[in-house]
Amino acid sequence: MNWKTALVVSALASVGSAFAALGCGGDECTRADDHFAECYATLSSSSSGELGTAEVCTGSRLCHSECINLRTCAEITGNDEKYTRCITKCNSE
Repeated sequence: MNWKTALVVSALASVGSAFAALGCGGDECTRADDHFAECYATLSSSSSGELGTAEVCTGSRLCHSECINLRTCAEITGNDEKYTRCITKCNSE
C-alpha cells in the first residue's frame, strides 16, 4: 500500500471512529430504542413498545439501553443469558 492510500484509509478510519463515538443515531437510549424495535419488528406485527423515549437517558434507563446496544437481535429476542444478566443487574441498582 502506498502512502497516499494509507493516508486515505487512516482518515476514513478516524472519521468512522468519530461517528461511532458520537453515536451517529442520537444518544445511547435513542439507539437502544431503535435497535430494540428493529429486533422485535421481525418477530411480530404488534407493537413491542418503546423503552420510553420521553424518559431522561440516565439511571436504569441508560443501563438498560447499554445492555441492548451491546447485544445482537438474536441475543435480545432469545433472552440470551448475558443480556438477561445485564438487564437484571440494571433492575437491582
